[in-house]
Amino acid sequence: MISKKLGMMAVAFMILFATTPAFAATTASQSVSVTVAPTIAITVDSNALTYNIDANGLGSTQNFNVRSLSNVKTDMAITASALSTPAGSDPLGLSDFTWVATGGNSGSLSTGSQTLISNVAKAPKNGFTAVPVALTITAPVGTDPGAYSTTITYTITQHTGP
Repeated sequence: MISKKLGMMAVAFMILFATTPAFAATTASQSVSVTVAPTIAITVDSNALTYNIDANGLGSTQNFNVRSLSNVKTDMAITASALSTPAGSDPLGLSDFTWVATGGNSGSLSTGSQTLISNVAKAPKNGFTAVPVALTITAPVGTDPGAYSTTITYTITQHTGP
């Protein structure tokens, strides 16, 4: 008798919970909220530059792009590590490395941070904002021969002005 009552209760529960309630609809909606955070990112389209120059006072220039993949306006800065030089009394100096940012500033490499360009436009959706840069190295007459090297670092920060 008890098992018959349990069986009937089990059937009743299945009917109760297995049927679709009368208030169900054929469509439903859901509210979705998304917050996109500021993204600040940078790349350089040339990871290494190699120059072979003569000590004749004429410069050699290479052009490349520093690319902002940021979704906000940014400022870019440039700095260099100390120059590795061969032994000698008249080596190249960082001041012999000059740069020009199209639409921005120009200067000589330095171990201190310098503004490359301010107020760089945000990147378009699925794209980037390119900042063309020209780096010129000039070996004055009498410059010691040998291999020189430095590392140039580009830094990007969110622009805070208008």
